[in-house]
Amino acid sequence: MPVLKLGDKELWSLTEAAKRLGVTRAALHRAIKKGQLAAIQIGSAKLVAPEAAREWVRLFYHRKRAEAQRKRWMQHKHAKGKDAS
Repeated sequence: MPVLKLGDKELWSLTEAAKRLGVTRAALHRAIKKGQLAAIQIGSAKLVAPEAAREWVRLFYHRKRAEAQRKRWMQHKHAKGKDAS
């Protein structure tokens, strides 16, 4: 059940949201568990609103990835400085 349409609204399964947004299902599960992303459960499937999932990616996912990359860069920069001495 990738997409569920309810009138003019639609809901995505976590697998569908992950594919369309370029994130992992695990990241979506963590966001739901932390309360950053709302989901409803129908049977064993968790469904999210596309607008909410896009907003979560914009607000949380990209910021977290940028911070992790910045941290790796700073560690690399400091390691290079120590090798030069």
